[in-house]
Amino acid sequence: LVDALQTMASLRLSQKTRQQEAIPFILRAYDKMKTGCEALATLVGLGDDDGAAATLGDGEAAVELKEVDAANNLPEFEFRCQTAKLLLECAAILRESASSNGALPADSHHDQCLSAAISVLGSLLAQNDEVIEIWFLTGCAFAAKPLAESAKYYFDTALQMLQDTKKALEQELAFADDEDVADLKEQLDENRVQIEDVHAKLAEIGTVEGDDEETMEE
Repeated sequence: LVDALQTMASLRLSQKTRQQEAIPFILRAYDKMKTGCEALATLVGLGDDDGAAATLGDGEAAVELKEVDAANNLPEFEFRCQTAKLLLECAAILRESASSNGALPADSHHDQCLSAAISVLGSLLAQNDEVIEIWFLTGCAFAAKPLAESAKYYFDTALQMLQDTKKALEQELAFADDEDVADLKEQLDENRVQIEDVHAKLAEIGTVEGDDEETMEE
């Protein structure tokens, strides 16, 4: 069912006149994986900490077992990555709609989409914290809330990972065989674009510092 809901959300987003119809579909898809995502996201400080579980008393152990089971039965990594992207896209559509009317996004669906995206991304970070895109997307989610300091942390981490990747690629290129040079140069070009994207996001939230600007110019 979660697959069908996410497919419908993706379809509606591809239809310019029906994009807002995607929102209930993707929120329903998230609801199907919410418990598992929040359980994993809690491990990296991005879970739901409203204290609801703490009021359960003798039922806490049962709740924990339910969460473990839910986490073990989550959709695959790539599927949840797409879930997060769709949630962020839906939130952006709501912001654009509100902005066109000269207002801030007061619709509760906007905050729901962002909170859900952060929970899904948290579950992905708990599973694998070496995927640069997930750090970047988490930064985007916090920037949209907007929570600049939290966004900066995730963007800075993505930037450092990209710069480490750049150094590794440059070192590999220096000793590469002729048949590998073109591929490595392509990877470096992609890496350069990604670094520029992160700098642009940092600039949007007003947290680009002198050292970052110098790195960008290089």
